[in-house]
Amino acid sequence: MLRLIKNKLQKSKFLRSARNFVNMKLVNEQDVILASYPKSGNTWLKLMLVELMYGLNVDFDNVDVFAPGSEEFLSQLRVRKKFKRMLVKTHENGDVLPKKNCKVVYVYRDVRKVVASYFNHNVREGRVKNDFMAFFDSFIEGQVDGYGRWDQHVRSYRQNKEKFDVLFVSYEDLVIDTRKKLGEIVSFLDLNVSNEKVDRVILKFTKSNMVGMEEKSRKISAHKVNDIPFVGAGFNHDFTTLQMNKLKELNSVFDELQ
Repeated sequence: MLRLIKNKLQKSKFLRSARNFVNMKLVNEQDVILASYPKSGNTWLKLMLVELMYGLNVDFDNVDVFAPGSEEFLSQLRVRKKFKRMLVKTHENGDVLPKKNCKVVYVYRDVRKVVASYFNHNVREGRVKNDFMAFFDSFIEGQVDGYGRWDQHVRSYRQNKEKFDVLFVSYEDLVIDTRKKLGEIVSFLDLNVSNEKVDRVILKFTKSNMVGMEEKSRKISAHKVNDIPFVGAGFNHDFTTLQMNKLKELNSVFDELQ
């Protein structure tokens, strides 16, 4: 009963709007919001941006100290005391975020990879049973967490341009040509960093290096209940024809971002 009430509160657009209005009151127009639907590449980009913005040496265990979530007011307060410009991570729908007139980097990913990674994540942390069919249906309906449908989430940032100055970044493009896409993000955010610094950060956070970081991470280990990795878990399930048709329909939102 308590879990049912909690789930309803999580999915209340009004309550999420109110919570974000309060928790993000420190965010101003000079700050940066890094937004995405869960499991879309947010963590990888967050690691690179923290190093580029602040010149810090970060990993999985300490990055959230310098890039707090939109719901973490006290963490934002600590960052605000140290840095003039703040990087805030969020998975919230753009509709429930307050107007801040700041720059937003929105990372989006092929929905087929999102649902697979999201499933692995929830199984790894013991949040759901190893039943992909049931998870898939919950994902399509936007019932996994309180973030709503994937396609509506992507559209919410495109349709709220009066709130934010948004740069849409394809995760797949970031993987294919990290140097080019990260350079575009650096330019968009007006970061004063050298090309050499960008290259060093890219090299530090290659997939193989991040696998090594995961093995040493106490934070990731503390949440694992099985051996599914956080980095590059892959997916060993085949989508049914019906599932593929639903995913293709959702992926059509990409055409609106061109």
